[in-house]
Amino acid sequence: MEIENDRELLCIRGKKKNYAFEFRDIREICRELKISRMPCLPEHFTGVCNYKGGIVPVLCIEETEPEEERTLVFIFEYQNYQLGILYSGEPYILDPGKYTEIQRPESESACNEIWIEKKMILADEEIYTVLDMEKIIWNLAKFFQGEYMKY
Repeated sequence: MEIENDRELLCIRGKKKNYAFEFRDIREICRELKISRMPCLPEHFTGVCNYKGGIVPVLCIEETEPEEERTLVFIFEYQNYQLGILYSGEPYILDPGKYTEIQRPESESACNEIWIEKKMILADEEIYTVLDMEKIIWNLAKFFQGEYMKY
């Protein structure tokens, strides 16, 4: 299925930042997926879930425990790899005419250990970080194939 307008973004509010995702990266938004905790995973990992017969690692963008009332798992896919992001809240869509791309302040880093920023946008006087899900998934795949498997 081809997306007609690939500039619309799916947005979520975090406690520290607002985040946005491009629809082309999202495979599905799931409710009520059971997340199993796994020992020895890095701190950003919430655990793993069974998504259509496959085991998918699930991360939480911020280090807070999600509330149970409205918990979603966004499933992202890049090449043969999948990744879930756990979110408690109501996502919303940002139309292309309602945001503009802005330049990141010099003092801010373009990425941290996991979350790689693609760009920053401004909408309704709020700043959003658009995450580069392809690079994030690729880096996590390399991590699991290399460093993590050494332990």
